[in-house]
Amino acid sequence: MKVVLIYHGGVTPYTRSLYRAIAAREGVDRLTVIVPERVQSERVYSPSGWLTAAAADAEDGYELIPIPLNDPTEYGRGFDRALLQATLKQANADVIQVLDEPFSGYLRQVLAVAALTSRRSKIVFYGFENRPLRFTRQAHAMWKTLAWPRTAGGAAANSEALANLIKAGYPRRKPLERIFWGIPTLATYPRQNCVSTAGRSSSDTSVAWCPTRASSCSQRPCFGFRQRSTA
Repeated sequence: MKVVLIYHGGVTPYTRSLYRAIAAREGVDRLTVIVPERVQSERVYSPSGWLTAAAADAEDGYELIPIPLNDPTEYGRGFDRALLQATLKQANADVIQVLDEPFSGYLRQVLAVAALTSRRSKIVFYGFENRPLRFTRQAHAMWKTLAWPRTAGGAAANSEALANLIKAGYPRRKPLERIFWGIPTLATYPRQNCVSTAGRSSSDTSVAWCPTRASSCSQRPCFGFRQRSTA
């Protein structure tokens, strides 16, 4: 199966692990990842406030294609249309996964472009928004009658997002699924020498995700959770 993944999250240690995991999945023969060439971000992801990407940033297992945004300060305005169109045509994917909300501006762009160049591709989305969806009358009509029927289905990080989407008029015959958004297991370390955000002492039955490696973990807070007992 040929898959195209489109994500405004760019190239970071976290997104790299996501791309590697998808590329390694059974049944994925080829993965093409489309990211912004340059996009404004929160400083927690990049101290400069900008994420940049180049084709050379790719790793074994997937192809990385950076495409300029129409507005790097507002990724929702979509990608350079001509380059996106050429990339989707060449990829000729079985599945196009847009990692953004079901009302995303670049989801709408991908649906429009794929209708011209990659009609065989099944397009799916992934959402987080758990608040009720509010559209203008014109926007609601566009999503309900033109955009959403072109999708093959979608997923969200919480059940509220899916319920609100159905209430807004998403076609009930389309498959929807809650899939939790996780963190890479490689970023999880034993909680020894870590300072828990809740102030609890370390425990052999606990692990923690730390924003740095375990060797210097005592300098930063960790977000811990208790492992289930197998006894």
